[in-house]
Amino acid sequence: MVDLTGPITSSSVAPSWVQQSNGIQQKLKVLKKLIAELKKYHDEALLVTFNRNSGAQDAEMLTLEVQQRFKQLHAEIRTTGPNNDAEIQKRVQQQLAQALFKLSLEFRREEMRFLNKVEEQMGMERGSSIGLIEEEEGTW
Repeated sequence: MVDLTGPITSSSVAPSWVQQSNGIQQKLKVLKKLIAELKKYHDEALLVTFNRNSGAQDAEMLTLEVQQRFKQLHAEIRTTGPNNDAEIQKRVQQQLAQALFKLSLEFRREEMRFLNKVEEQMGMERGSSIGLIEEEEGTW
């Protein structure tokens, strides 16, 4: 049986890169929730209402927050420090970068969907006013 009541030694504490990786994973979960919330704001903003600005303003603020968090997480992933377990750390860093990339794709798809719907409501051709090409399934 292991004594968990004794003093914590340096050998029992996870390396800083492991702690940093765990923190990044938690932030990725928060970011995923924010993207889901943003989708709700986008859906509300697309509804025909008398007060179109409220949902659009909320969506814009949340979009900026999501973009900022992407930048912060990207920087954090790049700075997971060197250590003795370099190969393991490298794989963890790659997994975190891949998870961030997938969330980035999800975010961009949602933005594209929203902008195309806005153009559709305004009677414009998809991608005409914002310089984006039409979204095609499977091109991401």
